[in-house]
Amino acid sequence: MRIPFWDRVQVGEADQCWPWLFSKLKGGYGNYKVERRTRQAHRHAYILTHGDIPNGLLVLHRCDNPACCNPAHLFLGTNADNVADRDAKGRQSAGLRHQRAIAANMACGRRRPNAKLTDESVIEARGLRRGGASLEVLAARYGVSREVMRLVCNGTRWAHVSME
Repeated sequence: MRIPFWDRVQVGEADQCWPWLFSKLKGGYGNYKVERRTRQAHRHAYILTHGDIPNGLLVLHRCDNPACCNPAHLFLGTNADNVADRDAKGRQSAGLRHQRAIAANMACGRRRPNAKLTDESVIEARGLRRGGASLEVLAARYGVSREVMRLVCNGTRWAHVSME
């Protein structure tokens, strides 16, 4: 038996967010299957309470909570409206500048609490790789995956350790 739509939503007070409680898409939007089609839950909530969504329009959130299905928090807008809303609320990343700022604030290398490598082991591994050691052998030696070792050896990971 299928669970009704509103039983999958934590319905609260009129001014509160009503979060989707079941599966979610990558961006945090609720995922709901209806009539053999997968829909975003907030869009389905809008349709159930306000009617069809005209072509070319999106269902936007006043609350900026992608999981919210409260019809009072949902409104229609164009893609341009969505972009303007995002920018007005400061949700636009600044591209590479934003990525660098995040990276600067993240612990890297040995400062990470779960680091398996040290600066010295990275230098050693890179030297062994230049000498012909396989990624599989190095990964086993240092207790990391082949992919991590590949990123370490090409300088993508542990980039703060000189490649020389």
